[in-house]
Amino acid sequence: MHETIYQEAPQAAGALHEPAGCPHRGRAQPVLAAMAGEHARIDPLPAAVDTAFASPARDRLADVSDALATTLTSHLAHEETDALP
Repeated sequence: MHETIYQEAPQAAGALHEPAGCPHRGRAQPVLAAMAGEHARIDPLPAAVDTAFASPARDRLADVSDALATTLTSHLAHEETDALP
């Protein structure tokens, strides 16, 4: 569900009603575009963690786990700050 919102965001953003005088007027489309871009960076990371776990050497596990945690934490903070009312 979470990803679906951002996949549909470009279409939804065009239909958003941002009344004159709204303090957030003009911010929805850039925020939704940023959220979609962040999802594009997050989406492959869980599979990379799985692959690293499956590797006998597990030499990439720390790096990809850190990348997932850092990228996801940053995204959630951005979402809470700018995307949620």
